[in-house]
Amino acid sequence: MGEDGAPAILWGHGFMMASHLYAELAALLPEYRHIIPDLRGHGGSAKAETEPTLRRMADDLWELATRLGLREFGYVGHSMGNAVGVRLAARHPDAVRAGVSIAGIPVTGKLEETREDVATLVDVAGDGDAIAQVLAGLFVHEAPDSPLVAACGKSGSLVPREVVSHITSTEFYLNESAELLPNLTQPWLFLVPAEDATEPEHYQISQAALLPGSTVVRLPGEGHMVPQENPAALAAPIRDFFGAVDGLRP
Repeated sequence: MGEDGAPAILWGHGFMMASHLYAELAALLPEYRHIIPDLRGHGGSAKAETEPTLRRMADDLWELATRLGLREFGYVGHSMGNAVGVRLAARHPDAVRAGVSIAGIPVTGKLEETREDVATLVDVAGDGDAIAQVLAGLFVHEAPDSPLVAACGKSGSLVPREVVSHITSTEFYLNESAELLPNLTQPWLFLVPAEDATEPEHYQISQAALLPGSTVVRLPGEGHMVPQENPAALAAPIRDFFGAVDGLRP
C-alpha cells in the first residue's frame, strides 16, 4: 500500500487481529508506503503456528523488511504488535528509525493481574462469535453485535488454540526489559487510550517513561480498539511524529 519511493512504515497488529483491520488507518496516511503483514499464527499466516513467540515474530518482520530492501523505516504496533516491535527495534536500531505504540503491551509485559481475564480466550479459541463477545468489552463506540466487532471475532477465530494458549500464558508476560531497553534508542510515540480496558492508562504511561526518547499522547474517550473504531484519532499524531524524524519525512 502506497508508493514504492515513499518512506516506509512497517506494522505489527494486535493479538487475534489481522492486517486488513488496519487498512483504514493506513489509508489516512497516503504519503507513506505501508507494509502490514499477518503475524505468525494470525490471519493469512495462521498455519505458521510453530514457535509463536514475540521474538520469532520480530525475526519474521526483519526477514520481510530485508526481502523488501527496506534500509530504514518507521514502525507502528498495536497491543501485542508493540511487544513485537520493541524486540525488532532493539535488535535493529539503525533500521527502525522511530516507533509508535498504540495501546501497546509494555516492554515489561502485561500486568499479572490480567492473567485470569486473558485466559478466557483459550476457552473460546476457534469460535468467532464467542471471541467477538469477549473482544466487545474492548470497544467503547461499537455495539457488541456490530459488524466491526464480528469482523474482529472472525479474525480471532483463525488463530489456532495452541497459539492462543502459548501467547496468553507466556509471551504476554515476558519481561525482557533489561535486555531491550538499552537498545531502544530511537524516538517513540505512545498513543494511550484513556478508556483502555486491558492495558491500563497509568501503566502505559509509566512504561513510556522507561524510554528516554518517548512522547505520550492521551486519547480521551478512546478504548483499546481505537485503530479499528476511530482511526482518524490516530492519523494526525502519527503523521506529525514521523514527519519530525530524519529518514521518515515524506
